[in-house]
Amino acid sequence: MSLSADVSRRLRALAARAGLRPGHVLAQLADRVDIDDGMVSVERFVPQPPHAGCSCLGEKPGTG
Repeated sequence: MSLSADVSRRLRALAARAGLRPGHVLAQLADRVDIDDGMVSVERFVPQPPHAGCSCLGEKPGTG
């Protein structure tokens, strides 16, 4: 799947403001998806930096 140029720019800008990589923002978004009767929704949230040692940073626990 590829994102449109506009969506990709907005995602990169959001990630930069949050100090994250775009993939981290998408992972947090995916964690919050709710599917009910075929309808997809996500409550508003503020992307959070991953904690030290989090596997989503590509680090081994205890090394970050």
